[in-house]
Amino acid sequence: MKILIVGKPFFPIISPRSFRTTELAKEFIRLGHEVTVCVADNGYSYDNFLKKYPIRIIFGGKQNGFIDSMKSKSSNRHGLQYLFFRTAQKITNYLFEYPGFRGCSLIHKVLKNESNFDVLISIANPYSVHFAVCKAMKRNPQLAKRWISDCGDPFTGSPMGHHAFYWKYIEKWWAKATDFITIPIEEGKIAYHKECRGKIRIIPQGFNFDEINLAEYHRNTIPTFAYAGAILRFHRDPSNFLNYLLTLQFDFKFIVYTRQFEYFVKCESLLGNKLECRSFIPREELLLELSKMDFLIDIKNESSLHKPSKLIDYALTKRPVLEISTAFKEQNNFDAFLKGDYSSAMEIKDISQYDIRNVANHFLSLASE
Repeated sequence: MKILIVGKPFFPIISPRSFRTTELAKEFIRLGHEVTVCVADNGYSYDNFLKKYPIRIIFGGKQNGFIDSMKSKSSNRHGLQYLFFRTAQKITNYLFEYPGFRGCSLIHKVLKNESNFDVLISIANPYSVHFAVCKAMKRNPQLAKRWISDCGDPFTGSPMGHHAFYWKYIEKWWAKATDFITIPIEEGKIAYHKECRGKIRIIPQGFNFDEINLAEYHRNTIPTFAYAGAILRFHRDPSNFLNYLLTLQFDFKFIVYTRQFEYFVKCESLLGNKLECRSFIPREELLLELSKMDFLIDIKNESSLHKPSKLIDYALTKRPVLEISTAFKEQNNFDAFLKGDYSSAMEIKDISQYDIRNVANHFLSLASE
């Protein structure tokens, strides 16, 4: 088959949507299909990557831009200046979905000369990817025979996002045009408009299980546990958990992989070497490091419409996982984990559904449904 995948982040960017695009492209190549990806230009040289995976790459905009500029400007200011730049970020995102649209502004232009794909898979977030593809399909009906829109999270129906009222009409315009909408969990259906729910299919995040390298686990001399992922204020917030850690009068090691270091700065100074914040590392390296932990921490989303894809990674490490809430009402379970009692560990069922081979076949089956 001739397959086109359109997204924004792509290898080597570390994010769930980058993994989605990259893993699908690699698996389709392994299956013998002809694959083109249209992604944002992140300045990376793909020479070695393309030797192993002969994917055709075309660029539809830049990976970075306004948002990085605004973050840099706001982080270097204090008081009213900081407030101004943070407010400007929120307003432009609320009204214009900017900078998401900036990164996808060229998609419909670069796709105008493409045609005759058997299937097109557009991957959000940002949702501007879907909207740009919709525009491209309207202008160039010969682009693809079948269009699948893959969504990691809901858009206007998400309780964790805020959008101007008119975005729901643009969302309906896209939903009416696409052939299928794929989402990772059944619970997420309710966040989509009733008119399009018949198009929704459930396809979870997928990874190549053959590329996993784990350490041989040995219990650490002091309780050692980790969290890896994004922090969402009020929705996936570690503040109460960190405050509890400050009360513990014995040695432990909490390792955090994240980009939001600001949530940990205060406690890092108070906890000293008990807390270690690390930047994101390539997924293969992360799984190896996490497999050395005594257990892992998951901060569950306050909304049932969202399920973090890192739970798949956690399951693959074969380490016990403690799920805690933002309110941190799980103190007793955590205390038991510190003593090596993992009886309250969360269970992640049917890990085979996340095998990229099964996930890719789900997408291919939609091409002929």
